[in-house]
Amino acid sequence: MLTESAPDAWVNVNDDFRILKSGDRFLWTSWRDGYTHIYLYSFNASDPVASDAKLERQLESGDYEVLAVGGVDETSGTFSSPPTREIRERRRFFGKARRLGDTQHFTGRRQLFRQFRRKRKHFVETYSAPLKPRGFWCACRAVRVRESGRAQRGGLRTDCAEAPRIQSRRRHGVVWGFDSAAQCGCEPKDSLIVHIYGGAGAQTVQDAWGGTNTLFHQILANEGFAIFSWIIADSESRKEICGRDPQQFGGIELKDQLTALDQLYAQFPQLDRARTGIWGWSNGGSMTLYALTHSDRFKAGISVAPVTNWRDYDSIYTERWLGLPRTTPAAMTIPSSAPPGNLRGSLLLVHGTSDDNVHLQNTIQMTDALIRAQKQFRLMVYPNKTHGISGTGTRMQLFHMMEDFWNKELK
Repeated sequence: MLTESAPDAWVNVNDDFRILKSGDRFLWTSWRDGYTHIYLYSFNASDPVASDAKLERQLESGDYEVLAVGGVDETSGTFSSPPTREIRERRRFFGKARRLGDTQHFTGRRQLFRQFRRKRKHFVETYSAPLKPRGFWCACRAVRVRESGRAQRGGLRTDCAEAPRIQSRRRHGVVWGFDSAAQCGCEPKDSLIVHIYGGAGAQTVQDAWGGTNTLFHQILANEGFAIFSWIIADSESRKEICGRDPQQFGGIELKDQLTALDQLYAQFPQLDRARTGIWGWSNGGSMTLYALTHSDRFKAGISVAPVTNWRDYDSIYTERWLGLPRTTPAAMTIPSSAPPGNLRGSLLLVHGTSDDNVHLQNTIQMTDALIRAQKQFRLMVYPNKTHGISGTGTRMQLFHMMEDFWNKELK
């Protein structure tokens, strides 16, 4: 029997449990050292419950998160997995020889998805880049790689200069849509829009195709806005979120974002501090509300499908990071803990009525609180739309509305 225990821990559900063909060994992922890594165990195959499984060894290690066990080739003694490596905005596919203990990168491209053939000798990799929609590669275990498909770019501009980056410690940010080589002190300065998520395990800065957000940000860039995204500390790995005070949920992320903004303004004086906006979706919507009620740095914000009270959200996420309602009651009301009367800047609040992830109740409660606080704001509700507010016509209407909002508030 395999058991793991830690104070105040939450057991993560995954599909990484792999019994090997020998019948007496298996692979298992654990983040006992603060990062998710793969471990090899042995057990009594004739009577599996007679005793605990025995840890044989850790198969790889480092300052990164293993996202999944992608495939196992027992004949050659190798496994493969896509981790989040030291370069945070990239995820590279790698294989490891269990007996030799050395790591080999199969591909250097940003990899989003891999699908193995039955014998684990070949895989199909989906790759992309910020201005390059998804394409496909086929490869064999001997690392012979050939391209078998190419995504259509249509009218997407791919001749844009590489977006300038800023870096602090191990985190990265990217800002694009303006002339980074312009002379300091130039007038008029460029308006800045911050795109934020800030939740655990998700990043807004990736060396990958960003889908509709990339296209929307390109439209804004063509209209003279600068777009900034920053890898918030807690979005990198669980290591940086565990053990923290749950009542600081939101506060640490905002402090990290504001520190990055100060560095950005210092590096690019042509950005206008007085015309800076912020927007995000889901947890990013929550962070937008938190930023507008806990700082005076943003002139306007768009909050899409936000959690406004953690009591309204599911327990598998909330209790993992914030604890139980009876033990940390104050943390459960973040980000709505700040009186709505503290709202600074213009707000556009957006939600789908059929959202089964972040329920509409969150936005209704925030709407009621803002009205009682005599705060002016805009509200857009999308009938029968879920968390993604999907549909070509609906998305076009949404992004055009957001575009109009930014032109009105930041120009």
